Amino acid sequence: MMKTIVKGKKSMARPRKFDKDLALKAAMHLFWRKGYHTTSLDDLCEAMHINRSSFYAAYVDKRTLFQSCMDLYFDGFNSRLPVVAELENPLEVLRALHIKVMADDVPNVFYGCLLVNSVLEMADVDEDVRHSAQLKWKHLVEDFSREVFLRAGLTPDQAQAFSKHFDTVISGITVLDRKHVPRSELRAIINQTFDFFQLAVSANKQYVPL
Repeated sequence: MMKTIVKGKKSMARPRKFDKDLALKAAMHLFWRKGYHTTSLDDLCEAMHINRSSFYAAYVDKRTLFQSCMDLYFDGFNSRLPVVAELENPLEVLRALHIKVMADDVPNVFYGCLLVNSVLEMADVDEDVRHSAQLKWKHLVEDFSREVFLRAGLTPDQAQAFSKHFDTVISGITVLDRKHVPRSELRAIINQTFDFFQLAVSANKQYVPL
C-alpha cells in the first residue's frame, strides 16, 4: 500500500519583534542626518535592525514613520523647556539652553535641526509635513521665547517683535550648523544676540514715559 504524503502549508513569515522605541530613535537620527528623500527604505531597515515586513507592520510607510520621528524630536526638546513663570532670570536661562545645544561635544554635530531641515526640504513637496514641522518649530522657538521676553519685562508688542527676531537668528544658526560652520562661531552669534536683548530689556525698564 502506498503511503500518502501530505505536505504541510508553509507558514507566512511573521514580523520580527523588536524594540520600537530604539528603532524609532535610530530612524529619527537617520532622517536628521540624511534628510527624508535621500533616506531609502533599505537604509531605514538597516539602521532600525528590522526587515521590511516588520517595518510595514509597525509604521505603515516611510512618510508615517517620518512624522513619528518629528514627533519624537519635538517631544525631546519640548520636555526640556522650563516653566517660564518660575524663572528669575529668563533671558539667561534661554541663552544657556541654546548655548548648550551648540556645544562641541553634543552628538549630531552639523546635523542642523530636523524641524528646520524638514521645513526646507518639504517646501512645495508635502505641505502637510512642512506645516507640521513649522508648527513644532514655532512652539519651541518663537512661542517660548515670547513668553521669556514677557517674563523679562517687555510689553506684548515688544515681546512679539523680539521673538520674531530670535526665530530668524536661531533658524539661520541651524542652517549654518548644517553648513559645518564652527560651533564656536555659532555660540558667539547666540551670545551677541542675547547681549543685545539684555541691553534692550534694561533700556526698557529705565524708560519712564512723560
